[in-house]
Amino acid sequence: MADKINGLGRPPVDISRSQPGAVGKAGDANRAAAATQPGAPDDGVSITNTATNLQRIEAKLAALPEIDERRVEEIRQQVESGTYRINAERLADRLIRAELGLL
Repeated sequence: MADKINGLGRPPVDISRSQPGAVGKAGDANRAAAATQPGAPDDGVSITNTATNLQRIEAKLAALPEIDERRVEEIRQQVESGTYRINAERLADRLIRAELGLL
């Protein structure tokens, strides 16, 4: 059966009339009971293992120097001595991969 786009097909379904908040009322009652009990837990935040691992990785990355001075000096010496060679195929491949977002 096909519905016409002009709205003359089946009438829209009214979801506001279906079992209004049966689960929500029980949840509200449970929250109210928990809040009135002595020693009820406060609202809190829990961090997943993934988030903890990401924080650890970010801390390690922050500890690394932004510039690898040893590598810069190595390349500087090669350029000055005339021994630095550019691998055009490798460079082109990496440019393409970077452009495609594959790096």
